Amino acid sequence: MRRHVLAGVVAALGLMACEDSSTGGGWSNASGSVALSRDDAFLYVVDADTGVLAVVETARGEKVGEVKVGAG
Repeated sequence: MRRHVLAGVVAALGLMACEDSSTGGGWSNASGSVALSRDDAFLYVVDADTGVLAVVETARGEKVGEVKVGAG
């Protein structure tokens, strides 16, 4: 289980490090939130800068979805 959690966190950090050139780039001091599903199957990562919730499948370490949330 810890292995899956670690893989999910690494994947989430990788997603957060990816930069979309359409957002203007640059460094941000904003924080986001990370949550793990009860069965450890999915990691939910909020990017407060872009208003996006990313869903990562922890078993594969891959982003499987993205939802635009909030104002922005």
